[in-house]
Amino acid sequence: MVLDQPIHGPSLQLDFESFKKTTGISKERIKSNKNLEGCWLNRILIDDIQINFKPVNGQVMTLSASHARMTSDTTNLKFERNVIFKSSQCTISAALAIWSNNHNGLFFPEAYQLNGHHHGSGDFYRFLHDGSCQLHEISSPIEYNDILDDVEVELFNHVFQKSIWF
Repeated sequence: MVLDQPIHGPSLQLDFESFKKTTGISKERIKSNKNLEGCWLNRILIDDIQINFKPVNGQVMTLSASHARMTSDTTNLKFERNVIFKSSQCTISAALAIWSNNHNGLFFPEAYQLNGHHHGSGDFYRFLHDGSCQLHEISSPIEYNDILDDVEVELFNHVFQKSIWF
């Protein structure tokens, strides 16, 4: 999935409403589908995602990953496997990153590479319209919490413990 995001301010911001529309998910669509009557949308899962941040003047910045997930009631988007942010001034790659709209940037909970140099975990970057990557201090780590992940692990463990293996 490719999503184009215009840049309106000095830093990148992800428009989650247009993101949900691009995926084809809307409350109206769910309500109108008889097969989904009484169901709640809990999360959106996307494979092969690319977000193109387009400044009015300047080069496009891209954020891509093999997988992305977002709960329907959050402002965080989790990118997994082959996460790459690329601009004219920096390239960041990682196995995992979390976009936070509350902080307007990417949090790297695990090790990552910035312009080919290895860095540890727990860093947060904001990206400006000119393509620069700015390391910022944040008061606490940004988390992506998906209740379904916890339920699935618990269910798997329960089924695994009840299974008889030969």
